[in-house]
Amino acid sequence: LGVAILSLICFLKQGGLVQLIMESKCWLPMSLVSYSIYLMHPAFLTLNLVERPFMSYLTYYIYILTFLGILFIAFLAAVLLNAFVEVPFGQLQKKYMWR
Repeated sequence: LGVAILSLICFLKQGGLVQLIMESKCWLPMSLVSYSIYLMHPAFLTLNLVERPFMSYLTYYIYILTFLGILFIAFLAAVLLNAFVEVPFGQLQKKYMWR
């Protein structure tokens, strides 16, 4: 409900500082890869779980390192997917579909 109200306020151009932050161009690079990260991270989580030889006790240190490692790999894979799949197909779509 809060996100809906915030979206409505920003849509009506009454958001003030919050709207200025949300419309900032600094979010553009992350917005290009966020859906790809969302789609690919379950595969990396499953791979991490399957590749463990045994269940081990997770300390905070191991848990944080695993989280950061999977986040980094998912981000890197999403950037590569964006660069080598989404951008070329987007250019083909512009070239041939919108004449």
